[in-house]
Amino acid sequence: QENELKFDFEQRVLLVPSVSWVQVPNALYVSSIGNTFTARVDPTQLEPGRLHTAAIDAYDSGCVDRGPIFSVPITVTKPLTVDASACVELGTIRFRPADIARHFIGVPAGATCAEITMEADNSISQAVAPSLIYLHCLQLAPESRFRKHWLLQRVSIGHKTFGSGGSTSPTKHRSVMPVAGGVTLEVCLAQYWNQLDMHDVKVTVKFNGLVPVSSGGSAFANTSSVLEPGLMLNGNHLVARTEVMSLVRPEYFVKPSASLDRFQRALRPNKATIFPLSAERDTHLLTGTAIQCLELEYRLDTSKDKTYVRFFMPAVDTQIYEAWADNFALSVFDANKRRVATQINYTSSLELPRQGEYLIRAHIRHRSAKDLEALKDAPLLIEFTLASSITLPVEYSLASVFTNTVDSSTYRGGFLPKGGRAALFFNLSKKMPSEVAPGDILRGSLTLNNVTAKLRLEMIVPAKIKSTEEPEKSLVPENHDESPAAREQRELEEELRRVRLSWVGKAKEASVRDALVAELTSSSSDNEQRAEALAAHLKALDAAPSSLPWTEAAHLAEAGHAQRILELAGELSELVRPLALTARLYESAESDEEKREKKRAEQARSHMQAALQSRCRALAALTTFTSCSASASEDSAEFVHVDSSNADVSAHLRDYEKAAAEMR
Repeated sequence: QENELKFDFEQRVLLVPSVSWVQVPNALYVSSIGNTFTARVDPTQLEPGRLHTAAIDAYDSGCVDRGPIFSVPITVTKPLTVDASACVELGTIRFRPADIARHFIGVPAGATCAEITMEADNSISQAVAPSLIYLHCLQLAPESRFRKHWLLQRVSIGHKTFGSGGSTSPTKHRSVMPVAGGVTLEVCLAQYWNQLDMHDVKVTVKFNGLVPVSSGGSAFANTSSVLEPGLMLNGNHLVARTEVMSLVRPEYFVKPSASLDRFQRALRPNKATIFPLSAERDTHLLTGTAIQCLELEYRLDTSKDKTYVRFFMPAVDTQIYEAWADNFALSVFDANKRRVATQINYTSSLELPRQGEYLIRAHIRHRSAKDLEALKDAPLLIEFTLASSITLPVEYSLASVFTNTVDSSTYRGGFLPKGGRAALFFNLSKKMPSEVAPGDILRGSLTLNNVTAKLRLEMIVPAKIKSTEEPEKSLVPENHDESPAAREQRELEEELRRVRLSWVGKAKEASVRDALVAELTSSSSDNEQRAEALAAHLKALDAAPSSLPWTEAAHLAEAGHAQRILELAGELSELVRPLALTARLYESAESDEEKREKKRAEQARSHMQAALQSRCRALAALTTFTSCSASASEDSAEFVHVDSSNADVSAHLRDYEKAAAEMR
């Protein structure tokens, strides 16, 4: 019966456009399988700079009075054309309360920066109170988030007569935003609703742009992204050449400077699992099948406290409406399995509070497990902040890179006419910071002059340079009477000891670690070697993960672990305290002997600080530990405090305060 109804269905409709610049057929026959028609839109006579809307209404030819049975909306944005001056005069706009003025401008190709100037107009009599204007600028590019090029500001502009009377409100305001060439820019201005007076504001939009172009050199222009023009440098080259071009207007005071302040490192997943989600909300609405989830786990080791990082997974993050997957979420856990942060869809910078190992777990949801298979080896990009930024010298000739024929520090900047090109040479022989490794990507910006937007700059970290520096001098004075065989034997023993010390932190089994520490302490020739072994043991215990789940037995084990840290920290503190307190005596060390003593004292001071920090954390743990005692009923649990009287927390606290005062 349903097929018969489909076969018998027919609809004769009349098509009526709402405006004259839209042309459509007068009539259309529609069967059960539908039909198509062609609409012709002629925007040539429309006012530029405005948004125009129209609609095509379809009426039943047998009963027009029923009204439209369907409607096809039409939206046309006709941008203003920018002439050779690269400047658009929007004229004087009169604002009343809650008035909104929208203008659409065709950004010229090659533009990277837009300057919006608003100035109070004194042509008519108007209120002397300043006006509050909202400025909202936006660009929309295909498959891109709108905040890529977005500006929202609240501007207070005073009337000229008001400003001359001693007001602090400016009569002119200048806003600058980065733009993408070839993409329409919407400029929206509105007077705030509580501004009861009428105001006239003159608005001007000016474009600037200097962009890198492909030059066949070792600096590659990033032409794959219209929204983020930039350069990629190969750090394995001593010098990189590129060319910049002025496509919009003549550019003055061209004086490039390159800076790198971040670096990016890629991690491959240690584990990848695809499994169906069991919750009812995770069922596909159309097919009724379970949504699939890809779980990726990454391991990250940090070498210092308070490390700021940002995670990227370009295939799925920072996307919602353009995303091909259903959802993306990322969680970070520390060595104690405590969740540090959670981010969904959009990633941002976060702080990893303590050094050690972190687990990053990413979840990607999609209806097809087969499609998720392609992401099982997806790398996670981690962006770190450099301790100090790197400035790359930029020269105007190849000879200047090596011979310094032009002093860039006194160069005031050059002139580049419209359509002109200039060659730039980057000196890549800078020493790389210690925290980066070959294959990492250094990131920063390239500034060409003070009116164009900064360009994205990236550089591949080159292969390591073989060190020619002298080896670090030993803390033990050199014995000139020592035979070569004895010297080699001593160096071998020192190297083996360093390896054993490193394995104190690497050992996973407590019995192996304890045996290794016992061997190191028994073979120590002095208190300094014994302190090294105790410090390595303390660091390993302090970074040991907690026992989960939180049962009473596990909690008591945690209390015992904290008690052991207290005892070990106290032993280390007493061992290094006399030498650590002498560190200030060698602030102006001159002779080799004084430098050796200063280094020994600083090393002891470092051990002392580590012991105090560990004691502080252990004391906090002992005074706040609670355990959940499981009862016969699963619905009830009794919380009891761990008895820490045997630990003599008060005595440890007094010792800690005394040692901390001595260190200060």
